Amino acid sequence: MKKILIAVPTKDRSDMVEEVLEYEIPYYKKYDVALCFYDSSVDGKTEHIIHRLSQQNKFEIHYKKMDSSLCLDNKMIELLKDFTNSGYDYVWIINDSIAILEDMLNYVMQKLDEQYDLIRLPLSGEGQVEDYITEDVNDWFQNCSSGMAHMASTVMSRTLLDMDIEWDHLKDKYIYNNALDDKHGYFFTVGFYLEQICRLKKFKGLFIGNKFKWRRDSPLKKQRMYWSEYVFEAWGKSYPETILKLPDIYTNKEDVIRSSDNIRVGRFSKEMLIHYRLNGMYDEKKFEKYRSYFQYITDETEDTCHRISIEPVENLKQCYSHLSLLEGDWEKKLETIERTLGKSNIYLYGAGLYGERAAQKLSQDGYVSFIKSILVTNAEINITSLCGIPVQSIKNVTVKKDEKIIICTLPKTAEMIKKELMKRNIRNYIGLFDV
Repeated sequence: MKKILIAVPTKDRSDMVEEVLEYEIPYYKKYDVALCFYDSSVDGKTEHIIHRLSQQNKFEIHYKKMDSSLCLDNKMIELLKDFTNSGYDYVWIINDSIAILEDMLNYVMQKLDEQYDLIRLPLSGEGQVEDYITEDVNDWFQNCSSGMAHMASTVMSRTLLDMDIEWDHLKDKYIYNNALDDKHGYFFTVGFYLEQICRLKKFKGLFIGNKFKWRRDSPLKKQRMYWSEYVFEAWGKSYPETILKLPDIYTNKEDVIRSSDNIRVGRFSKEMLIHYRLNGMYDEKKFEKYRSYFQYITDETEDTCHRISIEPVENLKQCYSHLSLLEGDWEKKLETIERTLGKSNIYLYGAGLYGERAAQKLSQDGYVSFIKSILVTNAEINITSLCGIPVQSIKNVTVKKDEKIIICTLPKTAEMIKKELMKRNIRNYIGLFDV
């Protein structure tokens, strides 16, 4: 009997399914895993690709056709019900754009014998190297929650399903019965496993330390924007709603919402709200619809959020033209910079949204050992580390001539930083948006 079912929900993304499978099948074949795609595509392309690659590689890949009208959360319910009757000990739900790298796949397989109810993978390159084990559900909620919304990051034991489950109750609570009467919750999987673990007589959870890179995203993913049309519905409303509805055993829910990596990186900061406004994703109607949730998702005042929603777009374009850049442009620019780095040591300047993104990508691309630290102008008002990299004041660092600084801020702030560097006779720098 295979111990773990890797379940992959997909819809109308046959090219991505093909790219990921061609990458991962050679090493997936080494492990005692079952791979099943839950496909709600409107055509037969995905099914054809899966069957072809399965035969070519002599590696069994299961395929299940699902109703194309199912929303993601209802699809998750059907997937979990299927797992209940499957005979596997663990289920690992993975996005169809993600390949679990061999080092992490091997590590997780080793850990299955230790009989955890939940196994969480590290996210965003953050966290300590050592594994973290807890037997307290609220401790899990508080310490392992920053990336809860990512279904690929959590392996669930069938102990969560070996009890009577009131599916209709959970569906009403986390999908249909929400304040705005939207019929989609987006984060049912999070609500489900947090509901279930607090019903266990004994709980044991593992948060895997940040030992090595655990995932590889399909290159095709870079060509597409995800969640753009749902940014307020999903991250601004459904995620906070899901967390707030959890049983009372879970405390400090508002802090957990704010610490989520989907909120914390500035998704609803002033600059991002302006970005959404410039791209037609934010207006007064949207502000009024979601205003009750702003207290959980942004540090900006309600007045600031409202003013941005009604400010004429032409006025914003004049003052914030740099924010009309597409969301993916920063990554293309960083890739251009990467080609000039060689093997020299580097510093990143800026511990905000783009500092975090740059640190994540550079770490994923093999530069983690070359990043000496994250520089800031005032360390006293900043975090002490970002993505596992120490944050230091520029006042306390001596930058050598052969070391490069990448300024990871928007252009207006970058110009101020450049002046500060010039005062210190530091000239080997480049801004993320310079190229």
